[in-house]
Amino acid sequence: MLVTLSGVLFPLITFPYASRVLGAESIGRVNFASSFVANFLVLAGFGIPIYGIRAIAKVRDDRAALNQTFSELLVINVLASIVAVVAFGFMLLLHPRLQSDPRLFLITGVLILMNPFTFDWLFAGLEQYGAIALRSLIAKLICVALLFIMVRSAQDYLWFAAWSVLLILMSNVINWVMLRSLVTLSFRGLQFKRHLRPTFVLFVSMVAGSVYLNMNPVLLGLWRSNVEVGFYTVAYKVNFLAVTLLVTLGGVIIPRMSYYVNQRQAVEFNALAQKSVRILLIVALPLAILVGFLAPDLIHIIAGAQFAQGSVALRIIAPTVFFIATSHFLGLQILYPQHREQWVLSAILGAACLCLLANWILLPKFGIVGAAISYLLAESFVVFWEWICARKYLHADVWGHSAFAYVGNGLGLALCFAFALLLPMSSLLRVILFSGFAVVSTCSIMYLLKEDLFFTTLRKLKGLL
Repeated sequence: MLVTLSGVLFPLITFPYASRVLGAESIGRVNFASSFVANFLVLAGFGIPIYGIRAIAKVRDDRAALNQTFSELLVINVLASIVAVVAFGFMLLLHPRLQSDPRLFLITGVLILMNPFTFDWLFAGLEQYGAIALRSLIAKLICVALLFIMVRSAQDYLWFAAWSVLLILMSNVINWVMLRSLVTLSFRGLQFKRHLRPTFVLFVSMVAGSVYLNMNPVLLGLWRSNVEVGFYTVAYKVNFLAVTLLVTLGGVIIPRMSYYVNQRQAVEFNALAQKSVRILLIVALPLAILVGFLAPDLIHIIAGAQFAQGSVALRIIAPTVFFIATSHFLGLQILYPQHREQWVLSAILGAACLCLLANWILLPKFGIVGAAISYLLAESFVVFWEWICARKYLHADVWGHSAFAYVGNGLGLALCFAFALLLPMSSLLRVILFSGFAVVSTCSIMYLLKEDLFFTTLRKLKGLL
């Protein structure tokens, strides 16, 4: 819960300040560099950020096997990072667009060097979420204070880029301190071959995923302008706040799903899958509807009036809140624990091709609107294809009898919001009223259906009080 809250609250504190101080041009410049570097981070990771969770979860009860698996994955991660650094260096030397601001790309490129020492996959595989939460909270609290010191005007965009790198650096230092009590690094009897195929499959899928996640800002920067990158960045960041909440909840479930598959506990696997589906319909669907109808208001509150042009893009990509949560469930919670990485790969490869084609047609003429449509098409394809592949692993009653009620709730919310938009009110008041109405409506249906998740959550909240 602490990780989820910090993941949502931290951007809500830092991004509104940064966007207002830096403006669209500087925000776009930094995000163009960060998105470009992100492609090399995928190479440096070599699929380990996802594969490592499953690999560690399998051996977490055997200390010797745990030490060996950790050491093998770390060595692979370091070697892949070296290759990524070399490739990034060549691109920096050869591409004229990158040479226009070499300091910015060198600062953001430091992230590639730090990639092997993140170790989130280790802590997640061991289900050490307290360690992740503590590390994240300490680093973010320090960085919030530093942001207000380092970034004071639009000319401080280099400091803003350095601040982003510093956040990761501090997290990695804390990681090193914490992992010493969990694993022991050893270079004896290492067997890398058993990891290469699954990590490579995940690596290729992550490369394809990077095409439609990171290439839109890169292509906007190359074909249009840094200002349009800034508008698109704000739309994507606001949408990502909602996605972060949902994906973090799902990330907690992945190790447990892998453990159930490994232990052949089919009943427990199906029960957890059914719980994930209910979370999708209870949380993800209303959240996507809220983001879509409140797009102009959210951008005005979070980033300021100067980013108003990003509201159209946010409305277009708002359904991806639900699509990403659904693909996360189908791909990472169903197919991946069943060792069907190749099906996830085929979905992402298809989405990447579709995104590139749509960008080639739409982006030069329509700018951020074309980029948003391309992203929406890509995420829609992933859900469609993963659903076809995952059906055989889903129990017949995984959707439950309450699915129609929750879908009806979503449609009812959309209809009410459509009429309520005609009423004049401030952005903040509209966000509060729409959000409050969505919560009351959804909770009422959960209460009437005697939803276990609702009453379990109430009991936990009472326990905290």
